[in-house]
Amino acid sequence: MTCEEEFNALRRAERDLAAWRRLHSGPGDVPEAEVRQRSAELSAALRERQDAYNRCRGAKTAHDAFEALMRDASGAPLGGGAGPPM
Repeated sequence: MTCEEEFNALRRAERDLAAWRRLHSGPGDVPEAEVRQRSAELSAALRERQDAYNRCRGAKTAHDAFEALMRDASGAPLGGGAGPPM
């Protein structure tokens, strides 16, 4: 997948987990063990998507991933290079 596709998959995974948590935040028809299991599955999927997106962007660590967000596709700092070097 391209980085844009990985990013979109990451956002979908975030939305899926948030929707699941909203739907199952209180007492309901679904057994609590099943809610916990599905929440764990969605959380794991979210971590996998985040890791895939980080790899796509060339990040080796969480710090690298954060720095990658502050740069454009060519690696140049966002904002015209203003501010301290990263």
